[in-house]
Amino acid sequence: MQARQNGVPDDEMIAMSESVAFAKVVVADALLVPVNRMVWNRNEAVKDFKEKWFTKCLGFRKWFAADQESLLPQSNKSPPQLWSHHKVLNLNAKTCSDRGVTTLKSLNFTAVVRSGTYVYGNSGSNRAAVKCVGQKGESSFLYLSVAGPEKEPVENLRNVIARLMSRSE
Repeated sequence: MQARQNGVPDDEMIAMSESVAFAKVVVADALLVPVNRMVWNRNEAVKDFKEKWFTKCLGFRKWFAADQESLLPQSNKSPPQLWSHHKVLNLNAKTCSDRGVTTLKSLNFTAVVRSGTYVYGNSGSNRAAVKCVGQKGESSFLYLSVAGPEKEPVENLRNVIARLMSRSE
């Protein structure tokens, strides 16, 4: 004779509990799919931001990210240097980026390129990026970065560019 719970036989209770458990799994899965999608979208957005920043600010190409793993670990050289500087200038963003172009050209940088208020250039194996962000009124926020293989030339270039960009605003 089958035992009963609330008038329902045990095997029916087991079948009902299995279907309830299955329904709970389906609901939980349905709730987790959007969460997983949001996490994936966030990770993709972060990856996309990093890629755009390197491409825009330092002028690297997409292939650099793929090749850097194969190039850097094989050598016994120290990692590349990246020196930066920032300052609020009493210049609008356009004038600041104009000054960035003249500064890099005066230091004999090659391939000086302007893209909006970004300015880039090469000096030997070093690369500099200048970004001017407009602020309220006639001021701008200067971001400056110099990257290269050796510490002293990178540091010196950063210091000279920062000094020339900040001269008698």
